[in-house]
Amino acid sequence: MRVALAGIHLARPKALILDEPTNSLDAAGRELLAALLAELRGRIPVLVVSHDRTLLEECDTITGLVPAQFTRGHRAVAATLRQVEGPYSVWEQTASAEQNTARRRVREAAAELDRQRRERIALQTREARDARRGGSG
Repeated sequence: MRVALAGIHLARPKALILDEPTNSLDAAGRELLAALLAELRGRIPVLVVSHDRTLLEECDTITGLVPAQFTRGHRAVAATLRQVEGPYSVWEQTASAEQNTARRRVREAAAELDRQRRERIALQTREARDARRGGSG
């Protein structure tokens, strides 16, 4: 992998796509990759596909796949892409905030449905009571 990294440096590509570039690297190789990416930053576009959070912290923009969300009926909604300017930690905070907002909205919707159900039951109870009073008099 070090030879490949050196080759990238010498080839002067117009863009670079790296798929899990740290998977087979030792600590020295990771340092070499980090140095190469730092050198290329701002000069060429670099697309990195990775689960390595340390590497992702060095990125300018993160686009991540957000897992499917579940509705009240437990039906999965398609996974979506989210893009955030900044490192992975910013993406993670944004995702967490959005999930908290979604959970709050689900709780609010459930509470509203429960309130409507209770109102409907109360109305039906009053109507039944009024019908009994009207029918017995």
